[in-house]
Parts: sequence; C-alpha cells; structure tokens
Amino acid sequence: MDTAFRKWFKDWLKRGSKEVYLASGSDYSKTQEQVNNDILNSVDAVFSCAGNAIYVKGQLKYKSDWTLKEPQISWLNEQLFKSLFTGKVGRHIEIRTGLVNFSVVGRAADKDQRAKYVEFDKKNSERKRIADLFNKKFEGIAVAQVAGETGIDLMEPKKDKGQIAQYFVEPGTNVYFFGDQMKSGGNDYPLGEALKRNYIDSSKGRSTVIEVRGWKDTWNYLQKMENR
Repeated sequence: MDTAFRKWFKDWLKRGSKEVYLASGSDYSKTQEQVNNDILNSVDAVFSCAGNAIYVKGQLKYKSDWTLKEPQISWLNEQLFKSLFTGKVGRHIEIRTGLVNFSVVGRAADKDQRAKYVEFDKKNSERKRIADLFNKKFEGIAVAQVAGETGIDLMEPKKDKGQIAQYFVEPGTNVYFFGDQMKSGGNDYPLGEALKRNYIDSSKGRSTVIEVRGWKDTWNYLQKMENR
C-alpha cells in the first residue's frame, strides 16, 4: 500500500461513522505485507481468500478446509509448461484457505518481473484463456477466475468473493465496493453482482460498485466522497 495513501486512509477510517471491510483473494499473511497491521487492525473485518477465511483484529473467525485435488493441480502444471512466457520465477501454485492461486510468472516474482507478465497477459489474454479452459474441463468441481495483476484464483463453486455479500443485507445499508477485476471472469465480479442483487430494491439501501485500475483511483474516489 502506498505510504501516503496508507497514512491518509488510516486517518479516514477514524473520521465519521462507517464500517470498512477489506476483501482479498490473498491469504492474511500476504495482506499483512501489502497493507500492514495498523490498517488491518483498524478495519471491521478482513475477508481473506475470497471470503474463505475471515479475520477480525488479526483473529481468525472462520476458515474453509476445501482445496484442489491432484488432477486439477496436474492440469495447472501442464498449462505452466505450455505457457510461452519466458520469465517464470517460481511458486506458481499457492495453496490458501479454501482457495488455490495459480500464477504463470510465480508468486516469487519481484515488481519488474510482475510488470513484464502484466504486459504479456494484456497482449495474449493468457489468464482468461487458462481460466476458461479450466472452467470447461472441471465444471462443477472448481471455478477459475482472473485475479489481481498476475494470478488466477481457483475455488469451490459458489465460494468465490460473491459469498461475502451475505454479510451485507441489513435494510437501509449503503455499500460501496471497490475492485479492479469487475468484468465477467474477474474475481471481483461475483461480489459486485451479488451486492447489486441484495439492494435491487432501493428501499433496502443502495450498493455502488466502483471499478478501479489501482490505489490512486480508490484514493481519488474516497476523497471526492468525503468532500461532498
């Protein structure tokens, strides 16, 4: 998390009356690296691994025990071998709580190595192709979704980020959800759609789904909201 944005965000959390939650495809330890504990301990809860683990003030409150089986793992390794990307660096399959992350470049990649894969994927749509193939081959067994900048998340059917919406059904609630993978096939899409369904009747409240390209877009939107 950008240093200036983190400082502003931490102060913003203290201002006004609101509840704030983080929804990530990563596990809690990775989110700690990205955001830091001062933020994680200041929000109301953290939905890790697409909601398959829930933390409150650093304490695990819920976890799923689901994981991929060997046939799906072997298939992912085949796709890794077939990929034409030349900068693979390791840790390509990461077992998380109730979720598996697959990355052709690898979770061990540094910032520059990740950037190279981002450009490769933009030109070749490799992640979408692999996810589509997986969903066709293993329909009903697991679901693959493009996640973050370089990964693909694989999880139990109906256990994607959309499951988080069940915690936001109170009448009169106004929900704002920020995500960078909001298009169909992205791992933020199910939660955005589920929130829209929850509040389709305006008397119950309102959901606003905001697609962002990165933290700068999120920061700009939050500042505009606060200044209204």
